[in-house]
Amino acid sequence: MSQQNNKLYPLVQFIDKYNNKLIYISIIISFSVLLLFAIKRHLSYHSTSCDLLLFDQVTRNTLKGNIGYSYIKHSNFFSEHIAFIFIPISLFYLVFNRPEMLLIIQSFFLSLTILPLYWISKEILENSLVSLFVPVLYILSPYLWDANIFDFHQETLVPCFFLFSYYYLLKKQFIRYLVFISLALICKEDMSIYSFGLGLYILLFNREPKSRIIGVITILLSIIWFYLCMFIFIPYFSNKSVYYTIFDKYGYLGKNLLEIIRTVIFNPYLILTKIINHIFNREIILSVTKLFYSVLFLPLISFHHILITLFPILINILSCNLSQYNFRFHYSMSVLPFLFISSIYGLKNIMNFVNLRTSSYVKYFIPSIIISVFSLHNWYLNTFPVLKSEIFIKKEYHKLIDNIIKNLPTNSVISAQTTIAPHLFRNRKVYCFPDILDAEYIFLDYNGFKFPLDEKEYFKKVNELLSDDKYKVIYQNNGIILLKKKYQK
Repeated sequence: MSQQNNKLYPLVQFIDKYNNKLIYISIIISFSVLLLFAIKRHLSYHSTSCDLLLFDQVTRNTLKGNIGYSYIKHSNFFSEHIAFIFIPISLFYLVFNRPEMLLIIQSFFLSLTILPLYWISKEILENSLVSLFVPVLYILSPYLWDANIFDFHQETLVPCFFLFSYYYLLKKQFIRYLVFISLALICKEDMSIYSFGLGLYILLFNREPKSRIIGVITILLSIIWFYLCMFIFIPYFSNKSVYYTIFDKYGYLGKNLLEIIRTVIFNPYLILTKIINHIFNREIILSVTKLFYSVLFLPLISFHHILITLFPILINILSCNLSQYNFRFHYSMSVLPFLFISSIYGLKNIMNFVNLRTSSYVKYFIPSIIISVFSLHNWYLNTFPVLKSEIFIKKEYHKLIDNIIKNLPTNSVISAQTTIAPHLFRNRKVYCFPDILDAEYIFLDYNGFKFPLDEKEYFKKVNELLSDDKYKVIYQNNGIILLKKKYQK
């Protein structure tokens, strides 16, 4: 390909010269915008106790030495999920001791994922121009934005870890590969299932002996970590009263792991029938179609590389959790890295096909334009309407809540409504209303989200408290109520 005949040469030359700077600039811009909306949602009282407060308490108590404990759960979070990633995360609270720190970490890692994604694209596609536009498809993905504005979840760190690990696998830097695989594993116990699928893919489809050995090591590491999480760590943090939340999602297959395995061995037809009846329904088919649509169906164009994606997708659609099989919120995060890896291979096949029939102008320029236009269109249709909604608007009465919070004693114990509770990080203990226990104050907002109660249950409980002689009303205005427990003489 001569320089004279290549109409794109000046642009390609510019990209080659400034590609790293462009990527770092895009990371900074993405981080700033993602964080802006995450913080705006929190400050407008739409973050909840079920997520942001929960993980704030886990992080805060871990830093204090009470590893993994949460007051709103009245138990250790690690008794349900092994997420030792909160141990290093807790160190960031030494710098900025507020729940917003978790939102900063989440937005940063979601943006940093651009870097390994670009490196992988450049390694596989061998073209700086097209590789520069693959992260555009990622950063404008509705799935990424859906996860970013849904409080904090440690699974949002997983795409970064898995993509870095895959890049170092391509570069045959196996120690770094294992470091990032290990970081992904400590995010949550079920990440071992996803890493098992990755190891199986490496073993089956990589011809190099060293890489196959790494595939075997990945499989063994995943099995060992899953065993440790399920049969050592969770029982330890549960004080032997073990409850595996992972099996709630697959309860239709069996009550526990042993029952599922027993049925697979002795009655495979029953398991197969249940699986087929579950996954071949309209809602799941539509959710999988939407997932592939978000990457222009590129994985379907690379047959054996699509297998790296099918395993994570299968784990999600086998679940009976509505949000998980619809890939909503943080549930898409463990699928996205593999979806984009297979998409890059699909894009490579298209470029190779086009290269045989047309000029380099079409080969490089047209895919870049298509990716950019589609990404913007998809983001505009699916994400932009959400960003215009009221969940990012702070209303006047929220300022009243701010003032009350500032004047509350920091050593007090409070039971607060789910949308107020994440803002009470200065207080000694915070429970989610209607849990009261030893709370000295009860802080409510008629206008806010009332979970876990419905409207009727909520007002019944509030009326009971207002008529209870044990409490006196400290503040009541604009639907905001602050009650204080009376001390007995």
